[in-house]
Amino acid sequence: MELIDVSGEQIIQWHNRKSREEFGENMTSLPVTSLIPADAWSKLYPNILARGKIEKARIEIGSRTFELSASYMKMQREGIIQAILIDITSEISMSTRDFLTGAYNRRKFDEVLMVEMERAKRYTYLLSLAMLDIDHFKTVNDTHGHQAGDALLRELTALIMQHIRTVDHLSRYGGEEFVILAPGTDLEGIARLAEKLRRVIESHSFAAGLQTRVSFGVSQFAPNDSSDTFIERTDKALYRAKAPGRNRVERAEITADQEGL
Repeated sequence: MELIDVSGEQIIQWHNRKSREEFGENMTSLPVTSLIPADAWSKLYPNILARGKIEKARIEIGSRTFELSASYMKMQREGIIQAILIDITSEISMSTRDFLTGAYNRRKFDEVLMVEMERAKRYTYLLSLAMLDIDHFKTVNDTHGHQAGDALLRELTALIMQHIRTVDHLSRYGGEEFVILAPGTDLEGIARLAEKLRRVIESHSFAAGLQTRVSFGVSQFAPNDSSDTFIERTDKALYRAKAPGRNRVERAEITADQEGL
């Protein structure tokens, strides 16, 4: 698209047929903020002026993610901004989602964990983690085949998503193991969530009449935690949950040393 920059306004003076098809309207003569959110444009525009161009700046338009590249040319009384928007929504989804289940993948979990840990440290914010493992999952694959096992993983993911908050992060950690990162939640809260999910999963009839059980380890983030110690403490709780018979929730209590006392 092409924008004319005059008197402090950036007006769309031309955009191609593809953009009209994508956004469903003719935006000629409309301000650029009719397309690009005003808060995003207010940050992008000064950079375009100062540098003469920007490349692959990431912006959100509705539920989609785009890369914006633009160049600025000064004319007699106005400037001209030529811009290209590229939709990268599917690319981002593929890089952050587990291909089989649609849950976040391990890489995305690691990114989110670091952000949430930093926020918890800075603002003394509660943060908890649940790690769950499907009991005897190998038996499902051996008895019913890997396709049945894959279907169970997909259905389990959808079931969990129905019973967690939008602010919680569900990730496939590996194989039949998943993690739930719960901001603003203490140890008691994450234990209640895990127990609720354990009961829901235990009573659910999966495809082909399969039944399954899960074991949970849960822990709360401590001020002295690193990502490794936080995950390790949760993983040890999961191990204890599986040791005496599985289909249980085991808590990892925070020690005085971990609290920084």
